Amino acid sequence: MSLTKWRQNRHYNPIPIFLKALHIREKKKDKWGQNSSYAHLADYYIEKRSDSALFYADKMYSVAKAIKSPDDQLQALQKLIKLSPTKESKFFFSVYEKLNDSVQFARNTAKNQFALIRYETEKSKADNLVLQKDNDGKRYQIIILITCIPLLIIVGTLWYKKRKQRLELEAQNTIRNNKLKTSQKVHDVVANGLYRIMSKLDHQETLKDSPIINEIEELYEQSRDISYEKPELKNQPFNEKISETLKSFASENTRVVLVGNSAALWEKVSEQAKEEIEHILQELMVNMSKHSHASDVVIRFEQVQQKINIYYTDNGIGIAGKPQPKNGLTNTGTRIDAIGGTITFDTKVEKGLKIQISFPVS
Repeated sequence: MSLTKWRQNRHYNPIPIFLKALHIREKKKDKWGQNSSYAHLADYYIEKRSDSALFYADKMYSVAKAIKSPDDQLQALQKLIKLSPTKESKFFFSVYEKLNDSVQFARNTAKNQFALIRYETEKSKADNLVLQKDNDGKRYQIIILITCIPLLIIVGTLWYKKRKQRLELEAQNTIRNNKLKTSQKVHDVVANGLYRIMSKLDHQETLKDSPIINEIEELYEQSRDISYEKPELKNQPFNEKISETLKSFASENTRVVLVGNSAALWEKVSEQAKEEIEHILQELMVNMSKHSHASDVVIRFEQVQQKINIYYTDNGIGIAGKPQPKNGLTNTGTRIDAIGGTITFDTKVEKGLKIQISFPVS
């Protein structure tokens, strides 16, 4: 505080405070503090009393050597060179040069060592960055590899399952095609042939009650059961197919009339429903041909909202009471249930038979 006041105001006298501080530091044997006090006192007296300044500069030099402070020694030597007589001044100058060279050498050595240490540190940092970059690259490669392996396994599994499904589907299609070919042969060759023979024999009065008729009929039913999937003609509209099937039962004594059997009627009907309806109508026509002795058969088709209605009417002998299994119509109930439809037999008419078939469009 006193040093600051003195440096700001050269007329201020800091000596009492300087001496008091020196006394306290000497009492505590504070060499570093004493060195500072001697420096302040020498600086103060250097312009006022050179002998006092020389005294304190010498004290400072002795303490600086004791605490081994090169910088304080050099500072004290500068004061001694300035304040001492010529002969002593030369001696102190010589000491100053040696000490200064030694200090500069030590500092340069330390500076070089520091530069080397800094270089090694920077080099180490750079090497670490390169190593870290390489490690990051390897880490990314490992992450990508870990991510890709499960993905490849999933893709491979999906591909294998899809390929297996395709092969199974191809095998099923092959089996189905073989069945269709067999079914077509059974239906076209056996069933149709037996039905033509039955139709011819039914018109011969002498053979009407012959047991052979029943045997042929039984063979006909068996052949139709074998041909469970009747092949469809390629690219033939369903309305034309139904028309051909139903009109094939027409003869010189029986007229078959179809009303409303348009292509648009069947556009939204499922394949299963088409197949079941075809079998049902075929059963009705077989029953008509074998039992009703009808001369007129009318089948009318219509669509009401989301339902299709089929009305079958003939002028034959009809059915007394509930349809019996022997007449072949009982199976139609199972087929119509499969497509969510209904079939109603009207047996209260005076003559002939009326049947209504209803089923949803889809």
